[in-house]
Amino acid sequence: MGLISFFKKFFAKKVIQMPTKKQDVLIQPQSSGYTEIEIGQKILVEPGWNAVIVAKDTVLDVFGEGTHEISLAYIPKTTKALGLDKGKVKKNGVTAEVVLQTKFKCDLYYVRTEFVENRHWQTSQIKVHEKGKKKFKFNAVGTYSFQVQNPDSAIKLFLIDWAKIKPGRAIQKLDVLVSEQITNILWSKKFKSIQKLTEYEFGNMILKPSVYKNFKKYGIAITNIKVDNIVYPQNFKPEEFEKVEGEVLDDNKQEQNKTDEKLKIEQQTLEIENSDNKEIGDETEVKAFLTEEETKIPINSFDDIICQKCNAKNPKNSKFCNQCGNKFDEED
Repeated sequence: MGLISFFKKFFAKKVIQMPTKKQDVLIQPQSSGYTEIEIGQKILVEPGWNAVIVAKDTVLDVFGEGTHEISLAYIPKTTKALGLDKGKVKKNGVTAEVVLQTKFKCDLYYVRTEFVENRHWQTSQIKVHEKGKKKFKFNAVGTYSFQVQNPDSAIKLFLIDWAKIKPGRAIQKLDVLVSEQITNILWSKKFKSIQKLTEYEFGNMILKPSVYKNFKKYGIAITNIKVDNIVYPQNFKPEEFEKVEGEVLDDNKQEQNKTDEKLKIEQQTLEIENSDNKEIGDETEVKAFLTEEETKIPINSFDDIICQKCNAKNPKNSKFCNQCGNKFDEED
């Protein structure tokens, strides 16, 4: 055996490395069967991943990115669960305590912890309950992003609670779970018209809070939920869509007309009140509120002197016409 081959084999024995990363994978096993780990070996975890030891359908110790040397003290959960720190053996008829097992078998999984974007979701059919109209169903499709924040909880979700889904299918299962959750949320909204459907605040405003809360308990943060398209049934008639939108528009127009009429009445009432409260001073002030024709009408019902020049009425004992300034004769 060559020297290089010897060191490669020696290094491979001492260091456990993650297999070649596969695209579109959330959980990747170290091997197809159990992994044998020897005390003193090192586990190399790449950036964006965590390593998790699982044994007896129980999530045990978790390793973050970096290099980790295995010792019984470094894997306390595994040591306790598998009894690695103690045992019994009979020798010459005498039972003795044995410590420090050198090897153990377990499932070793790598969980992606980096931020993953642009995963696709698709709802099943959602019903629109348009009052007085034929009900129809639609589908919605979009994208979301996620990040595994607690790898041990994610392992529990996909490999234990869900009857041991194949690790390579975990991310596809997450797409299904998110799609189902979004479908349930949209069903609960009970859309009343297409107008509400097309203008509804999807994504981060409506869907994110509920979806985030549901997956948080599994250590997965769902973010950036977006609706890319709304798919209507093939037999959906465009004229029905326009008719519904037209009715909604008419309703909005009626509401606007009511509002405009109310504002108009309030404005007229305000003008009347201002007019009643205004004190009328001299004739010049009064003329400011009169039209050209109205200025020719006498403004004082108590006038008893008529000007011969302009026919305006003037208060009794006036010496000059208040309208044109004509001087009255004593006979006037």
